[in-house]
Amino acid sequence: MLKSNRFFSVALVLILILSACTSQSTPTSSNTLSIMAATSLSECMKSFEKRFSKTNTDTALSFSFAPSQQLAQQILQGASADLFLSADAEPVQQLVEKGFIHPDEHGEFIANRLLVIAHLHSPVVRLLDLTKPGVKILLASPESPAGKYTRQLLDKLDREFGENYKEKVLKNVVSYESTVRSVVTKVELGEADAGIVYQSDIYPSYTDKVRQILIPDSINITAAYHYGILKTGSRQGDARNFVELLLSSEGQDLFQQCGFLPIQ
Repeated sequence: MLKSNRFFSVALVLILILSACTSQSTPTSSNTLSIMAATSLSECMKSFEKRFSKTNTDTALSFSFAPSQQLAQQILQGASADLFLSADAEPVQQLVEKGFIHPDEHGEFIANRLLVIAHLHSPVVRLLDLTKPGVKILLASPESPAGKYTRQLLDKLDREFGENYKEKVLKNVVSYESTVRSVVTKVELGEADAGIVYQSDIYPSYTDKVRQILIPDSINITAAYHYGILKTGSRQGDARNFVELLLSSEGQDLFQQCGFLPIQ
């Protein structure tokens, strides 16, 4: 009986030790940083997750990707998150005004540019070709940041080329897509002749799958991406650490490898 009790005590101690080791090395829901991010960030965030995990071994990352305005609405309706990464300042400012983000806990972290893409066998080879009758064009939905930036670009192109350029382009639009990624995919598959997307959405995986038609810098639109640390989040310290990585020289280099532009 004595040996049996001694064996039981030793076994119990070993179980407790193993349990403690497991709890320290395996992230749980209580130490998971929840990030809501614009769809256009989905590919690049893989690099940031890998880099962040090297120095934050006890913190797991959970991403939710969707159009920025849609994510802002989800947060307003009670969705749980620690950090919001938006493709536009407006959704973040909306959450600041509603009291979800502290006025000192948001700012710009990266930038993007627009790009015209065309199917490899499309008749669209220059910007003026977007106005040709019968050309099928896809654009991001007007409610999304990409859609808003696209309208601003068309206004500038209208002033540049004249002859009702914007009106003719919009007449050729066959669909407004919920995400820019959807525009890229459908143009690649030949479901449309051309589309207007973020340059990061075709870099680097789509560079040889679609024709790229560059927009002169003097005409192009710079899309400023903004972060916001949510007051309602339980991992605000980790959220600040992640933002610090985004803003660091290393983080800016990672973004540029994904086709983004550094913040000015």
